[in-house]
Amino acid sequence: MGRREDIEAELALQDRAVERHERKIAKAIKDAMLQVATELRATLNPDLPFDHFRRIEEAMGDLYRDVTRSMAASMIDRFKAGFEYLETKDDNEGFYERIWQEYLNQYGGTRIAQISETTRRQIVALIDKGLRDGLSLDEIAGEIRMRAPDMSALRAHTIARTETHSASMYASLQSAKQSTVELLKEWVSVEDSRTRDFGEGDGV
Repeated sequence: MGRREDIEAELALQDRAVERHERKIAKAIKDAMLQVATELRATLNPDLPFDHFRRIEEAMGDLYRDVTRSMAASMIDRFKAGFEYLETKDDNEGFYERIWQEYLNQYGGTRIAQISETTRRQIVALIDKGLRDGLSLDEIAGEIRMRAPDMSALRAHTIARTETHSASMYASLQSAKQSTVELLKEWVSVEDSRTRDFGEGDGV
């Protein structure tokens, strides 16, 4: 398989991961917006649902595990000679889990917190705009309910796309580093409009 084919396969892997995970992320965000709208009469500064962070944490943890595992497996398959020390299925499983846990510990927690905070700020911005426009609380709640499906779907797609690429880059690099042969000169990141350093995900 040539380099162009490798790039296309990597992008296809990322696209499939986005499709698998964005709906769960979108539902968590939409449900948070709808609950805030329901509680708006009681307080102008409603908190996110108490389980929102947990749901985002679960959704993103699943995404990170899926992506790092898939990309590490792809690297092992493409560069078999460098991973001959992975002799059993358990060896491979341990390799995948280690990369996932390292990414989650180094970057995942920050991303998850950013996603939840951005949701809170966007809801507050909708409330503030409604108040400036002279809307009643019921009208503001209605605006939030109306916008929740589209806003959550758009954000979820952006989050899934950004975080899939970041986790993929990390898994590729760490796999290359743990190969017993020199891969870093042979392996390079996908240079397209999605490319970013894995440490720069914005958790939008």
